[in-house]
Amino acid sequence: MKKTLLFHLFFLAITVVTIAQKAPKVSDIKFDSNTNYAEYESLALQCADFILQNNYETNSSNIDNLNAFLFMINWMTGTPDYSFTIEDKITKICKKQSLLSSVYMAASLKYAIEHKNDKPSANDINYNGILIFIQYCENPENGVIIKGEMKKLITAKNENKLKEYLKIK
Repeated sequence: MKKTLLFHLFFLAITVVTIAQKAPKVSDIKFDSNTNYAEYESLALQCADFILQNNYETNSSNIDNLNAFLFMINWMTGTPDYSFTIEDKITKICKKQSLLSSVYMAASLKYAIEHKNDKPSANDINYNGILIFIQYCENPENGVIIKGEMKKLITAKNENKLKEYLKIK
């Protein structure tokens, strides 16, 4: 009985991990001036979740990761429903670890869509996207090197001075 239960739990765990890391199919979707971005909102969120569930370095050369990132960029720049900005501090971090830009964008997109009923401002999206970004970076499994500007960002968050550090009102 114990062996059967353990086998089923093991199988369930593998299935959950496999499903959680499955890339959304987005390579055939093209955006143009007539595109209804709202109909692709859930797919954009799936792309963000896919990026946030994976180690950014390991998957940087993965075509699914690239397709998810490109889809997000196209959706974020075209949607009339949200306003996305990139904080200067994030630009500095991504300059040294450029692959992290996809993580920050995924974090911002995730926050915006999951809180759309609150009608978040660009500042709300930026700040909360940074919080999700920091959480991702602090997870050792994601392989992010914590130094320089990233370390300052985390310290400001831990001291409850992140808004002050970012100069967000």
